[in-house]
Amino acid sequence: RLIANSSWTADVVADVYGERPAVCHPPVDPIPGRDWAAREHGVLVLGRIAPDKRVLDAIGVVDALRDRGYDLACHVVGSAPPAYREYARRVERASATREHVTLETDVDRERVRDLLGRYRYGLNMKPGEHFGMAVAEYVAAGMLPFAPDDGGQVDVLAGDDRLLFASTDEAVARIADAIDADRRPFLPRDRFERDRFASEIREHVAAILK
Repeated sequence: RLIANSSWTADVVADVYGERPAVCHPPVDPIPGRDWAAREHGVLVLGRIAPDKRVLDAIGVVDALRDRGYDLACHVVGSAPPAYREYARRVERASATREHVTLETDVDRERVRDLLGRYRYGLNMKPGEHFGMAVAEYVAAGMLPFAPDDGGQVDVLAGDDRLLFASTDEAVARIADAIDADRRPFLPRDRFERDRFASEIREHVAAILK
């Protein structure tokens, strides 16, 4: 029995091997956070500081929103692997020249959880995520998340076009629209919680043992 972590991954396996796995999304428990009104009016970009994560593009999205008159901050936080040292330097230079951008690298889990519970908006720019753990954590922390309309994050965001985008310009438009509409988080924070995951795994094991 094959099990994939998202519909996107299952489709890739089916294309390569001719058999589509069942889908069981990873466990992501709700993360405590501030009430919406008390959250910072900014965008959190969580994840590895690497070219495939398109962190510089995320900063560009916030730049474009500020050019439109939206007073948004941008907080980038994630690991900075040695293999991507030069890209990390480019991100450091970009943040250093912008007062509205804060960069933190290699912080502990407690700090990550604090930031997840502090900001209103979460942004992921990488297409083709196998699942999209950072996006799932945005949801679990009560943020309004945005991600490319390609990859496992489509599952995470329930295929909702208000949260998904196909280009940098669309990312800008989606966030601007959410701010203008005063849109609040609407996806259940517990939709990927661990009890659901454990139950689904037990069902798969039971089916094998029959």
